[in-house]
Amino acid sequence: MRKQCTFVFFAVLALVVTTAVAQTHESITVQVIDVPVYVFSNGTSIRNLTKDDFELFVNGKRQTIDYFDPIEFTKVDAPRQAATAPAAPPADPRERRLFLLVFDLAYNRPAGIASAKRAAAIMVDQALPGDFFAVATYGSRGANFVIPFTRDHEIIRRAVLKLSASSAHDSLSISITDAERQSADAWNPTGEGAGRGARAPAEDPMPEIMAGFGTDERQRAKNASKSQLSELSKIAARLANLEGYKHMILFSEGFAADYFTGSTPNLGALNYEGNLPPQVDNDMWQSLQTMVKSFHAAGVLLHAVDLRISDSIPLDEKSVNIPGPKPVSERFDTLANDTLYSFAAQTGGQFIHFTNDFSGALTKLSRTVSAGYRLGFKPVNPKKGENTIDVKVRNVPSGTTISFRKGFGGAAESPDARDTLLLADIIQNDIPQTGTPPLFAFNVRPFIDVVVPARQLAREHGSIKDASVLLYIFDDKGVAVLNLGKNISIARNTRSDAVVREKLELPPGNYVAKALLRVDKSIGFARVAFTIPGVK
Repeated sequence: MRKQCTFVFFAVLALVVTTAVAQTHESITVQVIDVPVYVFSNGTSIRNLTKDDFELFVNGKRQTIDYFDPIEFTKVDAPRQAATAPAAPPADPRERRLFLLVFDLAYNRPAGIASAKRAAAIMVDQALPGDFFAVATYGSRGANFVIPFTRDHEIIRRAVLKLSASSAHDSLSISITDAERQSADAWNPTGEGAGRGARAPAEDPMPEIMAGFGTDERQRAKNASKSQLSELSKIAARLANLEGYKHMILFSEGFAADYFTGSTPNLGALNYEGNLPPQVDNDMWQSLQTMVKSFHAAGVLLHAVDLRISDSIPLDEKSVNIPGPKPVSERFDTLANDTLYSFAAQTGGQFIHFTNDFSGALTKLSRTVSAGYRLGFKPVNPKKGENTIDVKVRNVPSGTTISFRKGFGGAAESPDARDTLLLADIIQNDIPQTGTPPLFAFNVRPFIDVVVPARQLAREHGSIKDASVLLYIFDDKGVAVLNLGKNISIARNTRSDAVVREKLELPPGNYVAKALLRVDKSIGFARVAFTIPGVK
């Protein structure tokens, strides 16, 4: 939280009331499945295709395309969005790109993480105006969201740089301190010039990890790999309730492919357990398929960035690693990198490899998913579980790549009213909710009151023990300058409404207050714009 301590006692509080009350979503009686399709060649999107150029198949059978729309996101020439630009929410949250940057701390070396950080920061600097980014890590303790989806570039840069939570006391992690904002702004991920800050420090690569695991160590490694697949599945499930074109970018070196494929990852070196043939693990394979299905159900494309060092050997030469402490070459081969390839191929994402220019690769990735096509259809007799999707495109050049959602199905889970990803999205983007909304009042200066309609809620729900209020105030640049959270309980026979009060210690200016009222599984949302006038 950033709370400015320049207190201005104001005699008049000018209010521009734009309160958003609860709104009911449109009821949908027929399920429509959206399939975003990206068609590109040599890093450039292929535009001007028509509905007749596409064929859609569900479970191997041709499916009628009921809706067809081109996807085109606004281009921007400036290399970096100004940190002071107003952050107005998108008119329609379905028409935005969501990029989740996941840094794999378990299957990576420090040098790879450092390269991934720099590339991710440059991608954020070059993002389109409507792009949202979230940052997460995966390590020995599982997956952790550093920040939810936001368009505040300094918050994103700080999260990428530190890969840890802000010191601001913010339950939704959508604000940072002034010092953190200044540090993020000064970071120069390119390491070139002095205009944007000091050169990013170089990190020495970690020594090569020995591959000679014993039986116990190998089993623990398998269990860790299964855990990663499970955690990725959980992340996808959390993204399912967010609107937009969703992309996860996983920065990793990947775990050993032979854990579930039965292929030896390094043909030139000794195999695990002393040259014994690798054992296929059916549980590993099932874990992978469960993960893939979770991405299909959520409509998320998983793009895998292989952070292994790429050497200068031509692609048509066979890569060989000579056993020993100093390998002659280190690069992608179809066996060692099978894991990351599978992640991308089975979820419809792109597999980035054969490069040390991760920044350029991410720029190309962003460009290829900046234009595409939306194929919408109403499923005919879908299966109860997983349903596969296939797309074929005519009238495109040879070598064209097609990236699309590969499946759908499974019972949709109800949104978790406690999920910080969902709550942050509602707060930042004014997403209408169906729950009873709170009210705002400015009865006692210089305080803002969030009024909880306790009497109404008691009549509707009876005694309430599980309720909470979240209050955020944003300045005219879209920066969260104040936040407050409070748990409340409501008696069945209450005779008065509850009030959550916060002192406004803010300089003169225009502000927007937003509040969430959560009662069990119900969420209510309200906002009000107000002005703190200057002292005359």
